[in-house]
Amino acid sequence: MGTFSQLLLENADTIRIECSKYVHTAQDIEDLYQNVSIKLWRSFYSYNEEYAFSTWARYVVKSVYLDSIRKGSPDIHYVETLWGSQGGIGEKIYYSDELDILSPNDRSILNDRYVIGKTVSDLSKEYGVSESCIKGRIRRAKKRAKEMLDYD
Repeated sequence: MGTFSQLLLENADTIRIECSKYVHTAQDIEDLYQNVSIKLWRSFYSYNEEYAFSTWARYVVKSVYLDSIRKGSPDIHYVETLWGSQGGIGEKIYYSDELDILSPNDRSILNDRYVIGKTVSDLSKEYGVSESCIKGRIRRAKKRAKEMLDYD
């Protein structure tokens, strides 16, 4: 097993990519990365080297992000790009309690498609379903988000 510093440096890009799934401005990604690094350092004694450090780090990213939401952290703002410039209701919706109504599956697929920029084909492979199924899920998730936010 390497030292903490070595493992953190080797996995820095992976951790930042994972952070970008939850927050999307460069500053928010860096803030989340710093908070994750601190959490990783404080709990490094519990790291089980039988598993990849990156797997553990991904779990910690999610944990730190959810903790920040629960605590109402003002320095982390989740952004979901739900509709492109052709989409009608605007390009970005900032995370709020209102969006918590969306199921984790809806948030995840919309985030993967519009924020991370994965193609329908990539999502199809990742989720293990057909492309038409992915298109339907995206369409339904967007519809639920529009209804939830009460946009005309």
